[in-house]
Parts: sequence; C-alpha cells; structure tokens
Amino acid sequence: MKRSHLFKHILPIVLLAMFVSGCYSEADYKAKEAEALQYQQTAEDALKEVNAFRIRIKSLETQLKEASEASDSMGKLKETIASLENQNIQLQTQLKELSDSENQLKTGNIELKNKNQSLSEELTKLKKAAPSEQSSAELDSLTSELTKHQLKISRQSNRLVVHLEDNVLFQVGNAQLSDSGKTVLSQIGKSLKLLKKRSIQIEGHSDTLRLLKEEVKKQYKSNLDLSLARASNVAHYLIKEAQVPSQQISVAGFGSSQPVASNRTAKGRQKNRRVELIIVIPESSKKIM
Repeated sequence: MKRSHLFKHILPIVLLAMFVSGCYSEADYKAKEAEALQYQQTAEDALKEVNAFRIRIKSLETQLKEASEASDSMGKLKETIASLENQNIQLQTQLKELSDSENQLKTGNIELKNKNQSLSEELTKLKKAAPSEQSSAELDSLTSELTKHQLKISRQSNRLVVHLEDNVLFQVGNAQLSDSGKTVLSQIGKSLKLLKKRSIQIEGHSDTLRLLKEEVKKQYKSNLDLSLARASNVAHYLIKEAQVPSQQISVAGFGSSQPVASNRTAKGRQKNRRVELIIVIPESSKKIM
C-alpha cells in the first residue's frame, strides 16, 4: 500500500514535467494520466489480491496444522478404540467361562440338594421304623408295669396306647368318673409317675348315637363335647390325685370321628366309647452318619 501511495504522488509530477518541456500535448497528458491511473488501480487490485492470498495461505496453514494435530489425535483415538475392543473381547470370553462355571455349579448344587433330600427322607423313615434301644427298653418296662393291672395295651413304634372303655371309667351317659374308674386311674398313675419328661396325650372318643337324656344334653351339646369332657376329667384326676406332672399331659376330644369298630352293633359302639392314653417315648438323639 505504501508503494501505491508513492506512485500516486510521483506520477502527476513526472507527467507535468514532460508537459512543460514540450514533450507531450495536453491531450497526450490526459491520456497518459488516465492510463497511469488505470495502471495504478490495476496495481492496487493486484496488491489486494496478493494480500488476500497471503491471508488465505495463512488460514490454510493454520487449518493444515490443526488437521495434522487432529490426525495425530485420531490415530491415538483409533489405537485406544482398538485396545478397548481387545479388552472387551477378553472380558466377553471370561464372562462366558464364568457363566459356564456358574451353570455347572447350579447343576451340581441341584444334584446335591436332591441327594440330601433323599438321604433325609431315608433317615426319617429309619428313625420312625426303628426306635432306639433306650426308648424300646423304656416302653418294655412301662408295658410290663401296666399289664399287671389287666389293661388293654397296644404298641406303635415309640408310642404306647392304653385303651380304656367308658364303662370302666365313667357312670352311664356322663363324664363323671366312677369309683372303679378312679381306682384304675390311680393304678395307671403310679406307672406314669415313673416316666420323666414324657408326653402323655389323653384322647376321648364316642360312638355315633345321639345324646338322648335331657340332663346329659344340657351339659354337652354333642358327642364331641362329651368325649372332650371325659378326656379332661381323666387328665385332672391324674394330675391332682396321681401327681402326674401337668406339663406332660395334653387333652383332645374326637367324638365319633375315629372309630375302632362298627357303630352298627352294640358291641362295636361299646368299643368306640373309650378313652386312650398315648405315651410317647422320644427316640435316642444319636447321630446317624
């Protein structure tokens, strides 16, 4: 731009000197001046283009530098991506191996549970089928003691059942103990006192005949109530008179729901009207390997 301004100031002086010296006419002067101005404009335009090209070149150089840096970053990014992809493949492989191992463990665990369940069932059956020597001996002793009183006794695994028909224990049609019933229970109580921490369940049972006597119907609404009242009175007598610990005794009434004979005959109904003393001797706590 400085050159353009210098040319602009010098050109009129040169043309004036030429005109004064007589080298050119006025018309020539003006033509030359116009031509010089045209050259000046052309030079200025060219200079502007040069400057514009310089700016563009500088911008391109900046872009090229940025592109080069970006290319380096892209290369590093590609390397990072490739490394991560390899790690992902390794992790997927490890995950599959762990999944396979987990499935194997689950399968093995299920098989072990099934085997354990089978063994537990077999162990339970063995325990139920074979009472321990200690419980068996205790049952033998109790059976021998109770047999002395001419009682009807049955034995079921580790349970001893004493069967008492109602005409032995009670007055006809009610739950009050008879004198003979109290005598029998006193004899039984002596044997039961020898047991320590043994469960004794007293169960009352009846036949299917309806309660007919009004005085009985006033006290008991059904055979179920009567059977429960009879079992309760037996329990109270054993606890109070025979000194059997109350914590060992439980009471239940079943009415006519558990017959041992047909209710169509008088003899069968007589057997069904009963009280049962069920003595449970726990089995030994020995471990079976």
